[in-house]
Amino acid sequence: MVIKMKVMGIDLGGTQIKYGVVQDGRMLYQSQCKTPKGTYADVLSTLCKVTNDTLEKYPDIAYIGLAAPGIIEIKTGVVCYSNNLNWNDAPIGSDLHRATGKTIYLGNDAQCATLGESLFGAGQRVDRVAMLTLGTGVGGGFVKKGKIETDLYGAMAYVFGHQSIFDKQIACNCGRKDCLEVYASATAISKKAPTKTVKEVFDAARSGDADCKKM
Repeated sequence: MVIKMKVMGIDLGGTQIKYGVVQDGRMLYQSQCKTPKGTYADVLSTLCKVTNDTLEKYPDIAYIGLAAPGIIEIKTGVVCYSNNLNWNDAPIGSDLHRATGKTIYLGNDAQCATLGESLFGAGQRVDRVAMLTLGTGVGGGFVKKGKIETDLYGAMAYVFGHQSIFDKQIACNCGRKDCLEVYASATAISKKAPTKTVKEVFDAARSGDADCKKM
């Protein structure tokens, strides 16, 4: 799959906003910044700034793809619920469209990542792909023959990280207890090793560090 026109992609995470411009399967530009820890308006302001700064460099961008965590209403461009962003019914698609004048395509971040892996990564030449994503939270997705398998709201991606896997009564920020996200996300690992970055923990584990392996 080759995209002939220039398009901008934004990955909105609970910790980082990563964004870039792609054409003909090539990355023309990429950058990132921290996700504000404030209100929806704070995050929207940052998204508008990085998007308009990118549009100044590449004014011929045809449209923008925005991947966000949580339960997504694709047709209306609304994040119905995102525990990692603390959003309910956030109209990010229409708000970003008004700020940029560009068509915005909104999707769940884990499902978008699975689609990307299917089309351009390890999932190429495979009819069906399942993927688990580990970041600020835990998500996942299914792709069949180049198309995301989901319901209207993207709830399938959400439940990957919010299934109770133990009975230790550890609270998750979704309001439930013992979700996979409490144990396996980058957020969970950073709580266990506050003096290290998550990357440092993984690098140490690969090098044989027993304590990091247990995390």
